[in-house]
Amino acid sequence: MQAIRQLVESSERGNGDIYKFKPCLNKSTLRDLRQIAEVMGVMESANRCAYAHLQEFQPSHARALSKHLRRLHGKKPADWPVEVVEDWVAEVEEKEWTVEQFEAALLASQVAPKDARTDDPLDEPCTVDDLKTLATQGKKFGCIYADPPWGYSNQATRAATDNHYPTMTVEEIAELPIGDLAAERSHLWLWTTNAFLFECPKLFSAWGFEFKSSYIWVKTQIGIGNYLRNAHEFLLLAIRGGLTGAARDVRSWDEYPRGEHSSKPERIRVEVVERLSPGPHLELFGRKPVHGWTVWGNQIRRGLFDSEVKELT
Repeated sequence: MQAIRQLVESSERGNGDIYKFKPCLNKSTLRDLRQIAEVMGVMESANRCAYAHLQEFQPSHARALSKHLRRLHGKKPADWPVEVVEDWVAEVEEKEWTVEQFEAALLASQVAPKDARTDDPLDEPCTVDDLKTLATQGKKFGCIYADPPWGYSNQATRAATDNHYPTMTVEEIAELPIGDLAAERSHLWLWTTNAFLFECPKLFSAWGFEFKSSYIWVKTQIGIGNYLRNAHEFLLLAIRGGLTGAARDVRSWDEYPRGEHSSKPERIRVEVVERLSPGPHLELFGRKPVHGWTVWGNQIRRGLFDSEVKELT
């Protein structure tokens, strides 16, 4: 990692060493190298060069940590708290985290506490006012991906939604300023179940979209139901401005196991939504940050939401 840092610094001083490798380096690779060098530079600037003796903390860990710090503390490494960098590095060393485990821990740390009480408004969970502020600022998104907290009438079962998160009525959801946030040509992806399937047109109409197609998530485990045992959910696609899909080989269903209550498979976002729909991407009612997306929800810190908006729109 020290060699990577020296290589990047040399190129930034104009020595051009990094360009010796230009035939095999693209912009993405150069960005990754800089992110690795940023984390190392923070430790080195404080005369804490412990990275020379690291065993578990690898360049890929440093790259993930750089992205995390940029989101929370800004793009300038000089503004990053050295203690925070050291704590994360120590965690990786102590717990022997893989990159995937480390990224999961970083994401978990960015989720707002359910009972957040703080004097800093940036640590508070997002609210509807944050969406209204986005609309007032004129922010527009080419893809909106929503998993509404539908208010089911039957809350006596083991799967009751009120046991997990605050629900909203269809009218409350329809009042969200989504129509103002959608680009003139854009896509809306809306998760729903049998109980609310015929309520979705109300949202499409309120937000200025036209229904076009549906994707079915088939679950590997059987669920509950008053008539049939439910083992699927609908992801409805509505469009604005006649926008077609960017891909032509995405089929309308696939099978994935359940996750935690109400969570949706990430592969659907990557293999269906991102392949068909243009950015910028906005997720509504999200529970955790997602790279390349602006995520809004009551488990997302307002400060993180604001930084994502600035970076991605």
